[in-house]
Amino acid sequence: MPSNPTRVAVVGGGAMGTFFAQALSKKVPDVVLMTSPHSHAAAMMNSGLDCVDSEGRMLPALEGTQPNTVGFRVVHNAEDCLGAFGGTTPELVVVASKAWQLEDPDVVKKHLSGLLSDGAPVLSIQNGIGAVDALSVVSKNIFQ
Repeated sequence: MPSNPTRVAVVGGGAMGTFFAQALSKKVPDVVLMTSPHSHAAAMMNSGLDCVDSEGRMLPALEGTQPNTVGFRVVHNAEDCLGAFGGTTPELVVVASKAWQLEDPDVVKKHLSGLLSDGAPVLSIQNGIGAVDALSVVSKNIFQ
């Protein structure tokens, strides 16, 4: 895995994917969140994002982040993700979707194969059984 990646794609815009994209954006110059068009992405981009605990304190991983800011770009497909990176592939792909969303190998290939250059690592932060096996149709360089 690259020690200091400069381009990271996070796939899955739920709570975990959004949190990881925001946290990564503090250290990585170029972070893109790829999520479905019907997600909360539009509202987040219009209104900003705060990741706080139950008492309203900024989560430690995000301390120093300006309130109501988003430190990453949002796209809805692999083609737009590559475009956001200027036509180059990300150096790291973080998969934050639900494991059951990867059950169909054709869906995995459709959404991820275009993002991966040879040997680019994939970090699976999913809950559920079988995520690594499901991702193996597009990469052999998977971490969890």
